[in-house]
Amino acid sequence: MDWIIEAMGRPERVAPFLKATRDQPGHVKNNTLAVLEYSHAFATVGVCNREAGGNGRRRLTVRGTRGTAELCPLECFDGRPLRLELLLREGNEAFPAGAHALSFGAVRDRYESLLLDFARVIRGEIRPAHDARHDCLVHEAVLAASGYTEWRQGD
Repeated sequence: MDWIIEAMGRPERVAPFLKATRDQPGHVKNNTLAVLEYSHAFATVGVCNREAGGNGRRRLTVRGTRGTAELCPLECFDGRPLRLELLLREGNEAFPAGAHALSFGAVRDRYESLLLDFARVIRGEIRPAHDARHDCLVHEAVLAASGYTEWRQGD
């Protein structure tokens, strides 16, 4: 959700779709989809904690009129490199048109660098990457996407 809010800003609407898988009681919402609506785009976030092989299939996909980028799996801590598939309709200064596979090397732990940066913020060595307004908006969107609050329009 954080990445969506950072890239797209405040959605016009957040619509949660919350279901229980057949093996769970109805109050356990473990098969979910949230749609964030923007003036010219949608963002979707879905999760099912019972999906077979789900961790290896988690992905971030960005689709646009000039290309598509997909990071899958979203996390990979088994020594394999993190890869991004990029498809461009037109070339640019960095890549020609067509399909590209980008490797970011093996990632040991995605939280380690975040916690080290957080410690530097606390010590006053660097400024936070986001302000409190951004963080509150992310939490507001998560609560609405989870069905805990109604989405309110406006800023």
